[in-house]
Amino acid sequence: MALLDRWRSYRKQRQQQAGDRTLEVRAALAEFRTQLREFRTQRLAKTQQLRTQLYQFRSNLAHNEEIRQASEQQYRSNLQQSVRSLSQQTQDFLRASAADRAIMAENLSDSLRQFIGQLQSRTQQVLSSNSQQRREKHDRLRQELSAFVATLQSSVETLQSNVRADLQELQLMRHSTERTRSQNRSQQVQEMLSHSRAERLAQIDALSARLSQFRAELRQYRSDLTTLVWGDRPEATVPCAPLTTERERELQPVAEELQPDGGDEESTASVNVEVNAEDIYSYIQFHPGIRLAEIEQALGISRVQAVDALRFLIQTGSIAQQDRRYFAQ
Repeated sequence: MALLDRWRSYRKQRQQQAGDRTLEVRAALAEFRTQLREFRTQRLAKTQQLRTQLYQFRSNLAHNEEIRQASEQQYRSNLQQSVRSLSQQTQDFLRASAADRAIMAENLSDSLRQFIGQLQSRTQQVLSSNSQQRREKHDRLRQELSAFVATLQSSVETLQSNVRADLQELQLMRHSTERTRSQNRSQQVQEMLSHSRAERLAQIDALSARLSQFRAELRQYRSDLTTLVWGDRPEATVPCAPLTTERERELQPVAEELQPDGGDEESTASVNVEVNAEDIYSYIQFHPGIRLAEIEQALGISRVQAVDALRFLIQTGSIAQQDRRYFAQ
């Protein structure tokens, strides 16, 4: 019985709970319906307000469109008027500028013709003056060159005569030395020969220096004259002829006179070596970096003579050898 009572009480409690829950649901449903009606009312009010605002916006938009079209029409008319005015001003300016340019072109043409005339007359004056100066300098240079050549020829002839006299004196001294066999006399002969050779070398060096200086002045004068006439235009330089050609011809009689004639072989060989050494040293001065075969071909001497002379010059420190080429010190 207790169990049945418990079950009945439990069922009554559940029924009570179900009734309470039904009441709560009904109350909530009623409240929801009330809120739904209020929401619908608010939505209708907002819809009406939105429709009113939309109608007002459309009215304003139409009014603004009318205003914009009127403004655009006014702007287009103003723009067309401005374009017509600017076009008229541009045409007026172009006509005035064309007239000014024609006047300026005529004035510039007159000024240019006057300038060309002045430039041509000035150019003729300068060319005539330069031509006269060139002729005068050419005549003066020819006279100086003739005088220098004459002086050089006389100096060479004097030098050749001195060399011949020294050689004759050397031969006489050599015969006297052979007869007397005097050691003191032989030493004096060697000293005199060395002194005479030193004098000849000094004279030859002085003549070579004067000739080199004169040729340098001649090249500078030619360069200045070219610059004066033609301006700073680059010009191909003409290489100068080697200075050894005249010297070779001048020293050829000396070399012939220095050939051995049956005297003292040792002294004659020494003289030949020194003469060849002088020629080779002078040739190397004007042709640095020359080879042995070129020296033989240029001076017309044998390989033995060239080697002996080069060995003598290297021992005295006059020249230096580098990669089978010879350079003056």
